[in-house]
This record gives sequence, structure tokens and C-alpha cells, in this order.
Amino acid sequence: MEKKTALNLMLIYSILFMLIFTIFFVLKGNYEFLYYTALMSFVILFFVIFYKKFNFPVLSMLGLTILLTLHILGGHINIGNTRLYDFWIIPGVLKYDNPVHFFGIFTVAFMINHIIKPHLKNNLKKSTWFFYIILMSLGVAGFYEILELVPSIWLGAKNQVGDYLNNALDLVFGLLGAMTAGLYIINKKR
Repeated sequence: MEKKTALNLMLIYSILFMLIFTIFFVLKGNYEFLYYTALMSFVILFFVIFYKKFNFPVLSMLGLTILLTLHILGGHINIGNTRLYDFWIIPGVLKYDNPVHFFGIFTVAFMINHIIKPHLKNNLKKSTWFFYIILMSLGVAGFYEILELVPSIWLGAKNQVGDYLNNALDLVFGLLGAMTAGLYIINKKR
């Protein structure tokens, strides 16, 4: 499939998907995920406006589209009486939320690599670039955690967003995602 067609299909899917779930969130009075949907709309708008400047690979944009889907489903789907984001995949060990944060920062690391790589010196050590990828990716992860603070404080979503342990685990899984992507990036042929 041609790159432009694939990107247009992902954009159409993302807009329709968010529109449908925005209606559900309005009907349910789920202000936390209305807030997240608004944030994702800005992210999509950013990529539409700046796509030509960055020219991201289709796989990176697919990763972003999958992340959007996983995030919205996490706030809308219930398994029994448990919201998907709170569902334990492995009881007491791994919640649905954890691999979503892993995957999100994994995707971000590839996008950061795509933006920054053309500006690097060819003789940059792999270990240095690995460290840079992790730091930049964790910066995005930390910024996202700050954005999660808004619904916790002002939208009454304190119980949904999670406590300090949840915040720390989000960052740990983001670190694991950044490290995994970073290892792949520095070990592939340049």
C-alpha cells in the first residue's frame, strides 16, 4: 500500500474512532476521557500540520494509531465491573495499563530517533545515543504523567487515574519501553 494512502486511512480511522467514543464519553459523563480525547485531538492535529516536516515512517504512525486505540478502549471497555485500564492481566503483577505505557513510550522512542538522527554526528557512540533516546523518551513519559494530574485534581478522576504507585509504575514501564526501542535502534544497521 502506498504511504500516503496508509496515512490517510489511519487518519480517517483515528478521527472516526475518537468521534464515536467522544459521544460515548459525553453520554456516560466520563470527563476524564473527554479530556484525554481532546489531548489526542491536539496530537493528531500536530502530526497533520507537521507531517511534511518530520515525514515519519508508516510504522511509527501505525504505532501512534494503535496507542490511541488502546488508550480509548482502556477507559471505555469493562471486563465484568472492572474498567479495562484497571484489569489485572496477571493478578497482582501486570495491569492492562502497564503494557499500554510500555508500548506508548516504545513508539515515542522511534519517533524521537526519526527526528533527531539526521542531526547526529556519525561517530556518536551507541551507548551515548542509547542514553539520549532513554532520556528524551522519559521526558515525554514524565510530561504525560503531568498531563494525567489534571483530571486527577480538577475532573474528580483521582480514583481512576491512580495513586503514586500507579504513576511510578507508568514511568517504569515507559522506561522499559524506551530501553527496548533504544536497544533495537542502536543495534540495527545505520
